[in-house]
Amino acid sequence: MKSEQIKSIAKEIENVERQMDWGGMTIAYGLKKFTYGSSSFLDTIYNNISLNENDTFYDLGCGYGLVLWYGAQRFPNTQFKGIEIVRERCEFAEELAKRDNLKNINIFQGDLLQQDISDGNIFYIYNSLYSDLYTELVKKLKAIASQKVITIIAESSSKFFDKESWLIEQCEFELSPISSLKIYKSK
Repeated sequence: MKSEQIKSIAKEIENVERQMDWGGMTIAYGLKKFTYGSSSFLDTIYNNISLNENDTFYDLGCGYGLVLWYGAQRFPNTQFKGIEIVRERCEFAEELAKRDNLKNINIFQGDLLQQDISDGNIFYIYNSLYSDLYTELVKKLKAIASQKVITIIAESSSKFFDKESWLIEQCEFELSPISSLKIYKSK
């Protein structure tokens, strides 16, 4: 993937973000976290996990779908699914996948805590929830892990997974002085 292509998509995303009605979003979706973060560490994610046709990769709070788009191109036999609460971001992610004819991406609009993600085995989460809601997400992921081995890739939210005895930290990558990416596997 060319860095120019990613830069072009990032500019498109900036334009959509500038047009967002943040007050309207709070009215439409409730008091949720609408943070959108950079995807400058895509190679770090995908160079440190192996994916095949039996895997389903979820981006929980997928924003504009860039993590999914990048992965779907590198691993065309893997299913990539994203959940995002903000309609405009979902529409952009769907259009991005359609534009590049990526048939292995599915985007779902909704609250990630209300969606069935039990078909997944790899879960990426940037920083999609307020702190008090991570307890619910951890319970949901633990229930899935009781049925199969799962991988969790956490950036900025890893502190919620560090204390879980059912997870083993596989590796950590410093992204900035205040941010790291951690990959966990369930026992």
